[in-house]
Amino acid sequence: MDNFFRYENQHIPPSISNEGDLYLTTKADMIDVLEEKVQTSICKHQTDSLIIDGSLLVYSLHPTETIFEGYANNVFAKKIKQYAQKHQRVDDVFDQYQYDPASLKSYTREQRGVGVRRKVSPTGKLP
Repeated sequence: MDNFFRYENQHIPPSISNEGDLYLTTKADMIDVLEEKVQTSICKHQTDSLIIDGSLLVYSLHPTETIFEGYANNVFAKKIKQYAQKHQRVDDVFDQYQYDPASLKSYTREQRGVGVRRKVSPTGKLP
């Protein structure tokens, strides 16, 4: 019996689910917990390169423009240029998630439902 219970024997472990339904959360919910556990030092690290999570940057910048092209040039690109002044190389990466029915992301999308799709153009309003 000890050998049987040594490994997970359910599709979704009980520690992260409620009767088969995954607990839903956001990454931001974990920040307070993680900050209590991690010691940070206040020192500047010298780096030549910077990799930016493009989606995170988009959500962190507050738009001051109403047209997409204005936001892209005056807000988003301006921030990238600020980073480029401090680093020799700046890479802005946007992830694309492929559908995988066994992934946690697919389960979360399924629970949220389908949202409205919008076509973005330079002269269109910001979504």
